Amino acid sequence: MSELPNYSPKLISSYFNILCFFKSPPPLCSLIFHYLSNLLFSRRMQMKKTALFILLTFHMLGMQAQQLQATLHHYTTEDGLPSNTIADIIQDKFGFIWIATWNGLSRFDGRHFVNYTTGSQSGVPHLHNRILNLCSDQKGDIWMHMYDNRVFKLNRKTDKIEPMYGGQKVDRFQSQYEANSTRGGKRYKDRQGIEWYTTLEPGVFRFNPKDGTTKHFSQEVPEPHSDNNGATIFENGDLLWISMNHGGFGYYDRQSDEIRYFYNKPGNTLSLSNTVTTFLPLKEGVIWMSTNRRGLEKLELMNERIKRWLPQAASSTFGTNEVRAMIYDPKEHQVIIGNKRGDLYFYDVKLQRLVQSRNLGGRIYGLTKAANGDIWVSNKDNGLQVINPATSNVRRLEGLTSDAVYATVEDHGHLLVATYGGGVQFVVDGKRVDIKDYPRDTYNRVRTICHAPGGQVWAGSTDGIICITTSGREASAAPLRQTSNPREQLGNNDIIEIKQASDGSMWIATNGGGLSHTIGQDKHGGWRFETFNEKDGLESDEIRAITFAPDGVVWFATDQGICSCDPRTRLITAFSIQDGVGGVACSEAAGLTLPDGQLLFGTLNGIYVVDRKQLVAQKGSTLRLEITDFFVNDQLMSPSRNNVFDYYVPDSGFVELPSRSSTFAVRFASLNYQLQHRVHYQYMLDGFDKEWRNADKSQTASYNNVPAGTYQFKVKAFLSDSPDQSDEQTLTIVVPPFWLFSTTAFFCYALLLLAALISYVQWKRRQRQQHEAEIRKMRVLKIGPEEVAFQQQDDYEFVKQQLDWLEQHYSDSTLRIEDMVAQSHLSRTSFYNQLKSLTGLSPKEFVSDFRLKKAAMYLEKDNCTIAEVAYKTGFNDPVYFARIFKQKMGVTPTQHRENTKKQDEGETGEDK
Repeated sequence: MSELPNYSPKLISSYFNILCFFKSPPPLCSLIFHYLSNLLFSRRMQMKKTALFILLTFHMLGMQAQQLQATLHHYTTEDGLPSNTIADIIQDKFGFIWIATWNGLSRFDGRHFVNYTTGSQSGVPHLHNRILNLCSDQKGDIWMHMYDNRVFKLNRKTDKIEPMYGGQKVDRFQSQYEANSTRGGKRYKDRQGIEWYTTLEPGVFRFNPKDGTTKHFSQEVPEPHSDNNGATIFENGDLLWISMNHGGFGYYDRQSDEIRYFYNKPGNTLSLSNTVTTFLPLKEGVIWMSTNRRGLEKLELMNERIKRWLPQAASSTFGTNEVRAMIYDPKEHQVIIGNKRGDLYFYDVKLQRLVQSRNLGGRIYGLTKAANGDIWVSNKDNGLQVINPATSNVRRLEGLTSDAVYATVEDHGHLLVATYGGGVQFVVDGKRVDIKDYPRDTYNRVRTICHAPGGQVWAGSTDGIICITTSGREASAAPLRQTSNPREQLGNNDIIEIKQASDGSMWIATNGGGLSHTIGQDKHGGWRFETFNEKDGLESDEIRAITFAPDGVVWFATDQGICSCDPRTRLITAFSIQDGVGGVACSEAAGLTLPDGQLLFGTLNGIYVVDRKQLVAQKGSTLRLEITDFFVNDQLMSPSRNNVFDYYVPDSGFVELPSRSSTFAVRFASLNYQLQHRVHYQYMLDGFDKEWRNADKSQTASYNNVPAGTYQFKVKAFLSDSPDQSDEQTLTIVVPPFWLFSTTAFFCYALLLLAALISYVQWKRRQRQQHEAEIRKMRVLKIGPEEVAFQQQDDYEFVKQQLDWLEQHYSDSTLRIEDMVAQSHLSRTSFYNQLKSLTGLSPKEFVSDFRLKKAAMYLEKDNCTIAEVAYKTGFNDPVYFARIFKQKMGVTPTQHRENTKKQDEGETGEDK
């Protein structure tokens, strides 16, 4: 073997950093890697080429040795599950998740649960609520093995539950869960030829036929499953998922020949239980499971489509990996990176290696490439520095009123410098020139500065935006003029970054006010803005950095996330921890687009590298779009719930509405459960809608007042980075016409209405006469202010009994409704219903009206005080008595007494 060439430490370090660009190693691997790198750099060591190979191999093995990472979402009855006790989970051929619970069957599309009634309400006699196992056939029908050993089927075509085998019990039911199990003495042979089996011992055994070795695996199980005999194994690709006998769960690591814990290690209070009752891993990297702690768990494996690169992976020095500034030098094909420790890194994009690095000290917040090739370095501690790339000389611009420089732009050969504390500085030929009309007390803390339409320069501060206009060696300032319409103003005045798009629009990142962009000016010259915030799908209203993709899509960093916004469709995509984003705060004004379309975002610990090619869908069908539900007048249409249709509408491809006036809605979902958080939906009712509509988070399209006709409802699902690779579904919807909608029909309707009106008047007259005749035969009691006639003697006696009882007890303030119920010898419900139906009053109202009637009598015939009247009639509180008396009688007790006296005096005067 030849000797290892004498590479420079910087060159070899650059090579290793390229590896880190795509995958950061675990912290321990990084330290060992850094140690071996230092050994390699030592000139005293003469190493072979194999040493470099060993080092790289160790690096890659360190990456592979990382345990699977996932995110967890927990669903319970509060989210729509019919029961938290789950016995089985399967997926049908369409992609729906079906859940067997102890309280019926549930279908889940990743967002909505649709529950199917079992028990007596199902229409199937003696149907159990408790389901043991599920199985799906080729038609998509769901077979259910019940607790009483009978089998039922949910017919997908009719969406109704049907008894199977004549409703008789069966001895054996083969479910998907049992087909992948080692229960009943079965063995499971995986794709590598390894056999798995169980005995009476907890855990699972592995037998390798190739070498004849056997190994037993088990885990510590704090809460063992006493009746869970056997193991269940699912194999997806290279992953073998195992739920062991009597508890224990994980995935088999073939390299180490171990079953690794998967978010279920005992002793970790934040982990799941490793006593798994049922589970279902999907090919896209989602595991559905339920443990003995109940509920439904969704675990999504992280695929890190978005990488994070650390400039110095092994460094723990503060600020080394905190990237605040980046620019691209097209001449040198280099990305120049500045960090918070004052380091500059020059990364060659073509060669994919670090060319050089140097330390300027202070904190680098901005980088600008000047027209003459110089690099202006905005340093928060050392002011404005300029680097000559040809000579590598660094000099500092003197004369600024603040050393806290955030950003710099070149304007007609002069400089405009944003400083935090000194406002915007205008530099002409190396000397600062005062800006005319610049406010002294505001717009001093400036973070960002950018060229704007009309030859202006906009500077963003904590007080809003100030506009700078230069003319030769002079400059003037004026606050940005906004429209007077509050809906079209900036979200707030705390400006983080300003960027100009290729179409001339200005995009504004605010701290707490969302993302805004200009949409023109009003007739008075005020700028109008459109703002996106959390209501529109942002994961945070704190916007940190903005950059633009070649196709015009706006990409921006929030507090701890990355989002994209397509201005043409106004669709926002938020990239989450499943995509490799999260757990680290993003830096301000640190976004950059490379010529190849890759996007870079600086963070407090490295750089997010967004390769949009990794974000696209390979084909639309991977999204598995389905129309899931159909609603009429806000009611879910299913033969299992109502009789409007005798078929399952989404599968039929055709539906005719019950009437012309029906309001209808269509619900849809992508059944790729790892991409759901990034999927966008657009829909159109062809023949009614003129263009595609964006679906909101409900994933439901609603329509009303649609004219009669036949329409084609279309819905498509797509990812923002591959909108042309969409998955589409259609549904033909027929809206029937109004019946006999004509002038002749209206004339006939008028005649019919007149005839009906005459008939109604005659019928009412006969009814009144008959009622008066019946009243004369009926007994009458005065209830409250009105008289009530009773046709039946028993009804009359019942009400009179209550009046007689109240006559004796109304003054008792401790009177309870229960006392009235007791003396009637009826149940409380029967008493309430009978009294209400006969008098129109509840028991409480009945007592109150009786007491108020007595109070009115006392006020009319007695000279006692209002308080005495209240106490006599069972009221403890005279104020409360006066209030409800007025509510009922329309006057206060005092006014009632005075009105009675005036009436009596008037009658006396007339007698005289």
